Amino acid sequence: MIRDIVMSISKIPDNIQREVYVQECARIMEISERVLFSELAQMLKKGNEEALKSTQKREASFQIVKEDVKKEVKTDALYVLEKEIIRILLLFGNEEVSFMNVIQTEDEHGKIVEEVEKYTSPIFKELYLNLQEDEIEFTNSIFQLVYYELINQISQNEKIEISSLINHENKEIANEVTGILMDEEKYTLSEWERKNIFVTETINVLPKLVTDAILNLRRILIERKINEIMKEAQKENSSNVDLELISNYTGLKKRLFEKLNRVI
Repeated sequence: MIRDIVMSISKIPDNIQREVYVQECARIMEISERVLFSELAQMLKKGNEEALKSTQKREASFQIVKEDVKKEVKTDALYVLEKEIIRILLLFGNEEVSFMNVIQTEDEHGKIVEEVEKYTSPIFKELYLNLQEDEIEFTNSIFQLVYYELINQISQNEKIEISSLINHENKEIANEVTGILMDEEKYTLSEWERKNIFVTETINVLPKLVTDAILNLRRILIERKINEIMKEAQKENSSNVDLELISNYTGLKKRLFEKLNRVI
């Protein structure tokens, strides 16, 4: 019974109030205050340890959720970019526009000189060549299927036929393509008062739209590669991190940011 009373006293947050109750308990129960204070101290210590464990458990759970959210955000960013590339191919793949390529060369004095090369190319060719050059595959399986179908059309007919994709025998491909086209139609209809202007503006920004999509996709894939290297090193508890490789990837990411006119 005395132990139960001390347990109740330990729940009191105010130190002075706790001491008064311990003294009163000792008087009524005719027991030493020293014994009661010793028992109270043990209970408080145990309670603090349990509270600490509970807090640590909550923090660990929160950290797991936080990491999951980070992964989801990264996954979403990649999903958005992959969908954007498919959207550009479906809507503007057959369009032929002018692109600019910046070539860096070193002159006789060792100074880096940039030359701007202008060329004309269909949208589908520009995207295909860049994705092929980096050996990039879509992480989203449906986007990968749609992309394969688009490349198959291009190789056979040198142009994209939307109707065959809408009526494709694979329902997943048909639904994805239809969904993208319907989303675009809704957006265009909401701009119906300036539809002609809207179409002209889109055609004018297509080269930048394509280039930004490619550069951003490369940027995210490089970030993932750097994270994979660091995680692998942590997993093996190894200090032998390939710093030169990470430095090369970081330098490449920096150059991509510069091309995107962003500050790293």
